[in-house]
Formats: sequence, structure tokens, C-alpha cells
Amino acid sequence: MKTPLSDQHHEPTAKAKSKATYHHGDLRNTLIEAALLLIEEKGPRGFSITEAARQAGVSIAAPYRHFADKEALLAAIALQGLERLMLDVFAAVNTTMPIAEVIPLAAKAYVSYARRNRAYFRAMFGAELDKSRFPELLTASQQGLKQAIDLLDYWRSHGGPMISDSATIASELWAMTHGVAALLLDGVFNHTILHVQPEQLVEGLVRRYVQDLVNR
Repeated sequence: MKTPLSDQHHEPTAKAKSKATYHHGDLRNTLIEAALLLIEEKGPRGFSITEAARQAGVSIAAPYRHFADKEALLAAIALQGLERLMLDVFAAVNTTMPIAEVIPLAAKAYVSYARRNRAYFRAMFGAELDKSRFPELLTASQQGLKQAIDLLDYWRSHGGPMISDSATIASELWAMTHGVAALLLDGVFNHTILHVQPEQLVEGLVRRYVQDLVNR
């Protein structure tokens, strides 16, 4: 079955280098890599654009060739992170499988991405950014939810459950999935007596939620 996800292109997810190195002509990406290392260490609020320049091994004036301020640097990181998250989610699902299977696997991929890309994730969803300043980022941040709404609408129109409000269902699915990812990043699962794997937890939660939709 072709779905609204069927025509997406899959690409491998890139990771920040362990040490930022400046290459002529690649200053922008070098600064992003340097900032990702600092976010991993200090969080989005814990560093300055000057520190990012030092981490990258460039002059303190160099970042301003590409970024008006630190918030613009964080916005570029968040946009890149969102794009890679979408690619990871699309790569994790087989769009010929039933949608009731696609949704739990997409949720699992979301949490897996958070585990493997903590710095990106903190930049993407931190309160430090005023997304209204960056229209491209604002659009990208809404794209995943829009894809989920379109998928639910498609499901309903092709023999799926009679969902009266796809936007509400998509929001609930996202809140459930993102909540598990946030708990993972906060280290909660490291200190629980339940010994639960977050990816398996979110897949099970979403699978049961989707089954409840089918059984309504």
C-alpha cells in the first residue's frame, strides 16, 4: 500500500565529528559541529558563539560570516537535526506495510534518534529558540506533525478507523513519543527499577494506542 510517506528519499544519518576541524570553504558546517560538541557538554544555553569559534579553531569573528548571533547558529543546528530526524523515521518504516504497523515503528525510530543524537535533539526542542525568527525552521518543526495528520487521514479514507479529528490523534501520538524521548534524554531510564528499553517502551505504548483506534 502506498502511503503519504512512500515518495520520501532515504539517506543515512550523519553524526557530528568527535573533534571539530576547520576545512577551507566549510566554515559553516565546522561551526555547527563545534556547537554540537558544546551542546553535548553544556547544553544549548551553556556556551557562547565565541566558544564555538574557539572549539572550531577559527577567529571569534568568523561565525558572523554565516550566523547573525548564537540563536541563528542554534536554528541552523535545529533545522539540520529535524531534517535528519525525518530521514531516520522514513528509513525505519516500510511504506508497503499496514499503517497500524508503520506508526509504532516511526515512534520507535523517533526515540532511537533522540538516543543517538542528543545534542541535535536538545537544540531542536529547547526553549532557547524563538522559532518565529526563522520561518524555515518553523515550517520544518511542523512538518512531522503534518505528515502524521496526512497519514491518519489517508488511513481513514482507505479502510482505516473512523478518526474524527486526525490533528488531535497525531498530537497525542507525538506527545506520547516525545515524552519517552525526553525521559530518555533526562536520564530517567538509567535510574528506574523497571529496566525498560525506551525504544521498546514507546513502540508498545503506541501499538496499544493504535489498536484502541482500530477497535473503536
